[in-house]
Amino acid sequence: MMIYVGESLAAIYVLYNTGNFAHYNDTWVDGVDPVSGGEFPPPGLFEPIRGFGKVWRSFPDVRSGLGWAIENEAGVSATVLAFNAGKMIALPTLGQIAVLANFGNYRLLAGMP
Repeated sequence: MMIYVGESLAAIYVLYNTGNFAHYNDTWVDGVDPVSGGEFPPPGLFEPIRGFGKVWRSFPDVRSGLGWAIENEAGVSATVLAFNAGKMIALPTLGQIAVLANFGNYRLLAGMP
């Protein structure tokens, strides 16, 4: 899963099925960077686009760790709470909270209304 957080320094978080995550600064610039890499995913899958796509194409470990997208990118509002050991990101459309620890692990908690 990829999560975009538009703070003063916009970031993209990549959450792997291993329980680890990676943080990347969002350097994608509209009108400068391509929206798509022009790749052709297998049927039923999608190419990550914009900032997600730039990270996915630029870092082989992200591409191999996530594979093709299973859904199109969707924008939603989320609440972010930073704390000493990391941050929590409420993901209301999934009914979950992503708890990201500063040492690179995460956990998804159920319970969002």
